[in-house]
Amino acid sequence: MYNCSYQGIIKIVFSFFLLDAPSMIITFIYNNVPQKLTIKLPLTINKFFEPTEMNGESFFARWKNLGG
Repeated sequence: MYNCSYQGIIKIVFSFFLLDAPSMIITFIYNNVPQKLTIKLPLTINKFFEPTEMNGESFFARWKNLGG
């Protein structure tokens, strides 16, 4: 039997407005049986605002990348 854990940082940038809470789907195998967990993410907008300074050229380059 393997015992392992994974810890990491996931960075997500949304380029559109969310009507519902986002969710994360985790799939794994336990005792040779596939498992699937769907977890609603508790996003709060205040945790994601960070001030940044950039010139106009940098701003519009980033803005174009958000267009998808």
